[in-house]
Amino acid sequence: MSDDGRNESHFIRGTRLNARNLNYLLKVAESGSFSRAAIILGVTQSVLSRHVQELESELDFTIFHRNGRGLVVTKDGELIISMARRIMDEIDATRDLVEERRGSSPDRLSVGLIPSLASAATVPLIRRLSAMMPETMLNFQEASSGTLVEWLNDGRIDLACLDDGPMLKRFNPMPVFSNQLYLACHRDNVTLPKETPIADLQQYPLVLASKEHITRRQMDQVARNRNVRLQIEYESASLWSVIKITDSGLAMTILPYLATLQPDWQRSKLVSPEIARNLCIVTPLKRQNSSRMQRILNAVREELQRLYAASDS
Repeated sequence: MSDDGRNESHFIRGTRLNARNLNYLLKVAESGSFSRAAIILGVTQSVLSRHVQELESELDFTIFHRNGRGLVVTKDGELIISMARRIMDEIDATRDLVEERRGSSPDRLSVGLIPSLASAATVPLIRRLSAMMPETMLNFQEASSGTLVEWLNDGRIDLACLDDGPMLKRFNPMPVFSNQLYLACHRDNVTLPKETPIADLQQYPLVLASKEHITRRQMDQVARNRNVRLQIEYESASLWSVIKITDSGLAMTILPYLATLQPDWQRSKLVSPEIARNLCIVTPLKRQNSSRMQRILNAVREELQRLYAASDS
């Protein structure tokens, strides 16, 4: 209850609240900006602002204070936003229950993949999910882990396959396999051993992801700890470019195992120490209680594990 004694029943009495307006309200609150919320929702900022202003006028109190640093939610606004979040969660749960009782599949499923996984996993996942849900439109998107987490929070994707890390603390990641790093090359004048100690990397010319990438930061840290000076000849923010440069024979690279499955490439697992992160499947928390979503997640995990096992045999 707010300071002046108003409660939720007062807020909703006589209003014309609907799922669309509540969703608009939540997206503005979650993003902290009308402009960012408008992009997520696919509407203009003026339309979004007008809907919120009309809602504030109908409720007869201010939901957001606007200042130079963004939006600040008022005390009354916190109450209506909390109520809206519960209502939308109930709507989602009811929709999932109805679809499960009908035995139906979702009309659309959006899957996010990190680039190092996308080239090897997209087609197998399409085949598996299409056979499982032939009426569902599958949408696959490729992006960095940080971007995929943003899209999960914004509701732009239904699930994502990415490496575990601190950014997943707000989720319940489903582990898939250990995503180990390998030295890889496409050269006739070199024969890579099955395993390569980190100390031996300094003899090889490398093309690596640029320094903002998690894998690159991880490699740099391990090299510093071992007093190993990496011979980095080229950098690129694009995995496609890293693969092309490696494929040309100009340099070697370091990538997760599935990303090294290129024609005629050699690969060698990095050891002493091994460098790995756990590949996980992640969904928005409110979607994980759906038995239908659990079936989808299990199918994705099984297909990724099958792909890894088949490639490693």
